Amino acid sequence: DECRSTLRAAGSGANFTPVHGLATGFPYDRTRNPMYTGLVFIALPTLAVVLDTDWLVLPTACVFFYLDKVVIPAEENLLNTYFGDEYRAYLASTPRWIGGKTFGSAPPL
Repeated sequence: DECRSTLRAAGSGANFTPVHGLATGFPYDRTRNPMYTGLVFIALPTLAVVLDTDWLVLPTACVFFYLDKVVIPAEENLLNTYFGDEYRAYLASTPRWIGGKTFGSAPPL
């Protein structure tokens, strides 16, 4: 398939598994990005507590901003391209982060 040949042409040893549907069960029914949510709201703050430091506040905010404004919109556009109406319905019913917050980001097309 196209992804596999592109990865091989780029010299990547990574394998790409074709996807045939959206993951919409738990935890994806609570947030569209559970791994990013865990990183920003659980892992990085926990690391700050364990290290007893407050200098991680700025990097955590930067990670959040980068994910929210760069990474997630690119992923959403890609998923919109592949899954169309099914993905748009998922966007309408599931928040990007937690508590229904999108922080000013508009859903793709």
